[in-house]
Amino acid sequence: MVNLKMHSPQLYLSEFLPFLGPRTTKKKTSGGSSIKTASKQLSNVLEVSKMNISLTVGKAIYDKFLAKNLVADISLRGEGIYFNKISVAHAGGTLSLNGSVVQEPNSNSFKINSKVNHVSVKDFFYSFDDFGQKTITNKNLKGFLSSTVNIAGRISHTGKILPRSINGKVVFNLSNAALVNFEPMVKVGKFAFANRNLSNVEIKNLDGTLTIRGDKIDISPMQINSSAMNFNVKGVYALGSGTNVELDIPLRNPKGDENLTRQEKREARMKGIVLHLKAIDDEKGGIKIRWNKDHD
Repeated sequence: MVNLKMHSPQLYLSEFLPFLGPRTTKKKTSGGSSIKTASKQLSNVLEVSKMNISLTVGKAIYDKFLAKNLVADISLRGEGIYFNKISVAHAGGTLSLNGSVVQEPNSNSFKINSKVNHVSVKDFFYSFDDFGQKTITNKNLKGFLSSTVNIAGRISHTGKILPRSINGKVVFNLSNAALVNFEPMVKVGKFAFANRNLSNVEIKNLDGTLTIRGDKIDISPMQINSSAMNFNVKGVYALGSGTNVELDIPLRNPKGDENLTRQEKREARMKGIVLHLKAIDDEKGGIKIRWNKDHD
């Protein structure tokens, strides 16, 4: 068993990418300088050893991701990397996680359990390159995000998550948030609310649950209360084809309910005329808004 304690004021996490490659026992070699021989022997030891790493870093950097006060407890055993406990300060909040990576010849499987606490959602999406999708990006988001994430998927030996490999669940809360120039919302505005500004939709508080199934994301029923309109949403959002998201939108303007009590707002929320719409695939790889004739 090898135990390492590492401290650094700054660390580029890309330096640890070689650990994602398959761990194989090296063949013995002869000849060469004593320094090279010692280096190879150390490398061989690291390949076959069980190792515990205790890591503290002032600033950690990986591509666009910047974290401070990183504290990590990591184990290398057999073909696996085990994240026993990792915590960082990031984007004005904190992240903590545990999980594992199982090293395999072509790519690695991983499992992650994470808690995100009050991070800037704009900076968070930017740091993770909008999580590999282009529908909603850091440019469309404002506010603060807290969430619990339990996912599994595959990651390459160079540290890239393989497209559409992720399965799991995300439970989230958005506070003091806004959707800015979010194309689906703008399309809904053009379709049914030409007299309202849906290019900057403010949301005071939103709780939701997303279930990820490869290239599909199941949206559990959510009630969204915003500055421009209130609506209910549920369905499937697809990273490829297969989007089918139902929207139930009352025509009443929520600005007219500002002086009502919380109970009165709940009772009045879906009164009057309600539009039943759905977002589906268009012919250009985007989405289009249509009437939902099969609504509940």
